[in-house]
Amino acid sequence: MKDQDNIVDWALGEKLANGNMALAKELFDMLFETLPQHKQEIQTAYDKKKFTQLAQAVHKLHGATCYVGTVRLKQAAEDLEHAAKQNQTDQIDMFYQKFCKELEWVMNYQ
Repeated sequence: MKDQDNIVDWALGEKLANGNMALAKELFDMLFETLPQHKQEIQTAYDKKKFTQLAQAVHKLHGATCYVGTVRLKQAAEDLEHAAKQNQTDQIDMFYQKFCKELEWVMNYQ
């Protein structure tokens, strides 16, 4: 599987939207529009090593991914949020890099 495969699972998105594909696309578009703001908040907290703030910022994005078919981004956000909440400084860098990669794939999704 290539990195860019399965960025959005539309079948899952439709299921999460109670079988309504139009709603699934609308929810994805709403998430998509907020990604630059989320990215900036998360990057700022990460750069300043403010892990409580990082966990809070990632939590907001993680919540939004629960309603769309962005499974890989959802998992990456969950992993980063957990590491930040637990102050697992040895894991945060790795999870942050993975999260950034997944976020970029979704932000560049056509």
